This record gives sequence, structure tokens and C-alpha cells, in this order.
Amino acid sequence: MKIWKSFFPSSPQNREEETLSSIHKRLMVELSELEEKDHILIACLSGLLARLAFVDLDITEEESHSMVKAVTKMTSYSETVAKKIVLIAQEEINELVDHENHLYTRPLNKILSKEQKENTLKLLFQVAAADGKVENLESEEIRRIAKELRLSHEQFVQAKLTVRGQIEALAKRPSS
Repeated sequence: MKIWKSFFPSSPQNREEETLSSIHKRLMVELSELEEKDHILIACLSGLLARLAFVDLDITEEESHSMVKAVTKMTSYSETVAKKIVLIAQEEINELVDHENHLYTRPLNKILSKEQKENTLKLLFQVAAADGKVENLESEEIRRIAKELRLSHEQFVQAKLTVRGQIEALAKRPSS
């Protein structure tokens, strides 16, 4: 299919539409009151969160709740709006599995400051740790995201250390 596109180039309008993720398209429709910059930011952040949560092919209730908290923390949106954003990202998970992280990190590199990117990594680790552990697959996915966000290995390690206490506390919690 991609070979055919090289023989039959699309119009500039079609090329622009092809670069929009399904999350971005849905946000534009379902949350039309937001500005375009916000659509891009939220589509990219929620896309990365959903990719991470689904890296083990299952999104737990704890991970979903943690995703909502991450969206509210990174934005000024209410929990209701954050839940809608997370639901859209989770519903579009099939698309996310087929895309590389750079489709989500490239816009974030233009939008976010270094500190915001570091905070994004911390939020990704919080989502990964929501079920009480950070799986190797999750950690490696976050490592790739950190690299594409142009963050150092040291920044990756610092973000990972922020969830160590949370994981230890969850491990010590008595089961019901």
C-alpha cells in the first residue's frame, strides 16, 4: 500500500489528514471546545499512556485509574474530561500498537519543556506501577520513550526511582 502512495501522491490536505492519529481525530470531534495545540498534546500523551498500559496486552483497572490521574496532572482538565480522553485512547489501542512512539514523541518534543518531559516519564512510571510492579516490557517501553523525548539515561533512572517507594508500599500492603 505504501508503494502505491509513492506512485500516486496524495494532495496536501490528504497528507495532513493521514498524519492525524485516530485519537487526535476523535478528540477534535468529541472535545471540539479545546484548542488545536491541546488536541495534539493530549492525543500524544494519552497515546503514550495507552501504549504503555497495553504493552503487556492488558489494561488493568488500576492502570486506567492511573492514566486518568496522569492526564489530570498534566493538564487542567476535570476528572470527567480526563476519563473521556483515556477512554478514547483505550478504544483506539489497536491503532497505537501499530505505530512507533516517534509519532507521539515528535510533537511532544516541540511542545513540552525538559521539565515537562521528565514529569511525563514519571507519570508513565506511575501508570506502569499502578498494578504494584513495573514489568520489564513496561520499563523498556518507557526507556524507548525517554530516548525519543531526548532525555538521558540518568533522567530515565531518576523517573524510575520515583515509583520505587510506591511499589514497595504496595508490596507490603496486606491482601484482603
